[in-house]
Amino acid sequence: GFLEFEDLNLTYYGEYGLTDRLALIGSVPFKRISRRDIGIGGIEREVETTGLGDLDIGLRYKVIDGPVVVSVQGLFKAPYLYDEDEALPLGNGQEDFEGRLLIGRSLGAAGYFAVEAGYRFRSDEPVDEFRYLVEYGVDLSRAVYLRAKLDGLAAVGDDGNVGIVNGNPTLPIGFD
Repeated sequence: GFLEFEDLNLTYYGEYGLTDRLALIGSVPFKRISRRDIGIGGIEREVETTGLGDLDIGLRYKVIDGPVVVSVQGLFKAPYLYDEDEALPLGNGQEDFEGRLLIGRSLGAAGYFAVEAGYRFRSDEPVDEFRYLVEYGVDLSRAVYLRAKLDGLAAVGDDGNVGIVNGNPTLPIGFD
């Protein structure tokens, strides 16, 4: 079994406004993952992989720009920046497509509130996912703000198989 697993990420996230309503979005993590376990014959072994993980690229379009802001977003997850056959891969090696609805409202000096809901179509073995986010934020000063969020997902059509892929516990077959 696992004695230790570590997953360190430094993620770049960027947005570029193509028009007042349309933005190009993208993110990519630089990852260092390592696993220490007991292998065959009781021999302790350590595996480590470092590099770029899954690239997320998409478009977000603002549908309503009023007191309540409503946007739709499409995203593509590209597994092209790493070798999925590594002993400890940096991602699950599959292409995913996601549609998301985003709703937000400013509360003035009391901050803001936002909710999101999306569906991720997964191209391979793991089940599709329903993703959601509830967020509240407030500025404490010009340089400091607080944000609280609940960010989750629920497997769609999950058969209860929560096995892991290639020894990386961050790549489950399906989970809630």
